[in-house]
Amino acid sequence: MRILVTGASGMLGREIARAARRLAGGVDWRVAAFGRADLDVTDPEEVRRALSIASPDVVINCAGYTDVDGAEMAEETARHVNAEAPMWLGRACLQAGATLVHFSTDYVFDGAAGRPYREDDPVAPLGAYGRTKLAGEEAIRASGVPHLILRTQWLYGRGGRNFVDTILAGAEAGETLRVVNDQHGAPTYVRDLAVASLVAVAKGLRGIYHAANAGSCTWYDAARSALQLANLDPKQVEPIPTAAFPRAARRPANGILDTSRLAQAGITLRPWEEALEAYIRKDRSGTVL
Repeated sequence: MRILVTGASGMLGREIARAARRLAGGVDWRVAAFGRADLDVTDPEEVRRALSIASPDVVINCAGYTDVDGAEMAEETARHVNAEAPMWLGRACLQAGATLVHFSTDYVFDGAAGRPYREDDPVAPLGAYGRTKLAGEEAIRASGVPHLILRTQWLYGRGGRNFVDTILAGAEAGETLRVVNDQHGAPTYVRDLAVASLVAVAKGLRGIYHAANAGSCTWYDAARSALQLANLDPKQVEPIPTAAFPRAARRPANGILDTSRLAQAGITLRPWEEALEAYIRKDRSGTVL
């Protein structure tokens, strides 16, 4: 199966390409990987040209504007990447006869629900980032392209700026870390998400699915676990309420995603604790190829 990966210079895109080359899902994947320097996904002509060259069966869009706070000051920039680019990709895929796989976020929800969010729950983003990601979902559906949208959250892994590495770097520098303890979600390892995504493609899944490592925690819980796994002192982390850590963008208090629909399709991601241990004790240290 021929796949074209956009955003391949980013954390998730690199892992998708890497997983495909390991033959994830038991499929002989032929990968064309385009980073930001290779393909401007906001340029419809470049998008059409890339699809013409690669002739993919599936396009996996890993490009995105992910600066949640920055989007509050630059919503139009975020919209170009998170909403307009998926529209161009959807139209180009439809014309080329390809399926589009796209990643979205728990930030399309307001976090007020008292349970994990299902795919068909009402959406109500709190800020610019969530609004632009929701607009991207809507643009893909409106294009008529065969598509798979995977909503995920709290990503970490090799080669990207992420919460886990930031916390560990701060602790290693001897800092006292103040981390919010009233926002809930699931830290999700891009290595696991990449494999699950390719298996979903191989199975021919369509529509919206939630994909995250199993279980849930707060950012504070995740930080303490990361320090313990790295043999650092978890007492360096202090719990604080969101109100004590003001940010430009509001975050959903409950971002937990119900992944049972994906599980019913035969795809599960391991518990977040196991994934975090694998990353810190193996992958982050360079012992996993």
